[in-house]
Amino acid sequence: MKQRTILSLLILAACVTTGSYCASGKSADKNAKPSTSVDSGTFGILVNGRRVATESFRVEQRSDFSTISSELKFSDASVQAVQTSELLMLPSGVLKRYTWKETQPGKSQIVVEPQDDDFIVAHITQSPSDPPKDSVHPLAPSTSILDDNFFSHMEILGWKYMAVNCRPNAQGTNDCKWAPLRMPVFVPHQQESMVVQFQFLSMDKMKLNGIEGEFRSFKLQSETGDWLLWFNDQNKLVRVLILADNTEVLRD
Repeated sequence: MKQRTILSLLILAACVTTGSYCASGKSADKNAKPSTSVDSGTFGILVNGRRVATESFRVEQRSDFSTISSELKFSDASVQAVQTSELLMLPSGVLKRYTWKETQPGKSQIVVEPQDDDFIVAHITQSPSDPPKDSVHPLAPSTSILDDNFFSHMEILGWKYMAVNCRPNAQGTNDCKWAPLRMPVFVPHQQESMVVQFQFLSMDKMKLNGIEGEFRSFKLQSETGDWLLWFNDQNKLVRVLILADNTEVLRD
């Protein structure tokens, strides 16, 4: 593994700290601390081999909190929709705030934030003219957000898994002793929580965007189905396969 890369990602995702941590998007704070880009790009979402949506995302790091921002555009002829999400995480790795918005065709919004150390609350607004309805869940703020169709959230979940299994050794390189890990997640759109299991599978050779490479493969198991995920040598998510839905997600 590349030590600098994995440490940077693990610091962001799960507080394997060697210095400053976390990220921010645009901020109204005039004294906002400078941010560093950790990852950015686009995922193409294909169903039955046809591209139906694109997720554009960025992950930024700064010392007081982190931001994972995404925009999801559906390009299918029967579905013309645009959604955005912003996930804020504190230096402890716990949830600060999650905001999902639909900007087309509707104007709905979901905001999830901690109520205290034992509960999180979701504020759900169906339209700008409606007052928000609150839904309280007995979940700790350390619960990961895994919202529908935002595959950047799966990358963050993968980094958390790597943080538990990989540690620097005496030579300054990272040793990974892979073991399955059960992780609690909350799905805002379903207003449901579940426990998923993340596990390492193998090192796989495959061609991505016309270039042959070796990738680390993982399985994400949940009550609703299984996902296969591949990360490159920079520990960035490059492919997701959902066999039950004939869905494939590829980094452009």
